[in-house]
Amino acid sequence: MSSVNQEYARRVKEEKIARRLAKEKLQKQSVVVAPEEPILVRARTEEGKFIKDDPTTEKNEAWVEKPKKEKVLVRARTKKGKFIKDDPNTEKNEAWVEKPKKKKSVSKKS
Repeated sequence: MSSVNQEYARRVKEEKIARRLAKEKLQKQSVVVAPEEPILVRARTEEGKFIKDDPTTEKNEAWVEKPKKEKVLVRARTKKGKFIKDDPNTEKNEAWVEKPKKKKSVSKKS
């Protein structure tokens, strides 16, 4: 390899390392997400019509908190269906993932 090619390869390698370090620095400075705030949705009657707010009361009846979906911890799997093991070198536990809880389906009796 000629000295020109060696110099070019060295510069490219240094630039790659600098980009990686800058990327890691940005990841460390990432925004901390606040705890989940309740989600507000418009209140509805049994018929599905929106409810108006009563100005004489302090509480706003037109908006209600949306119930949060329950989550369940389940074992993580690969595309082939095999279990994923935990990597002890990381803080995160890759062996378990959170998934939304499934609703129970009502079976019809004949």
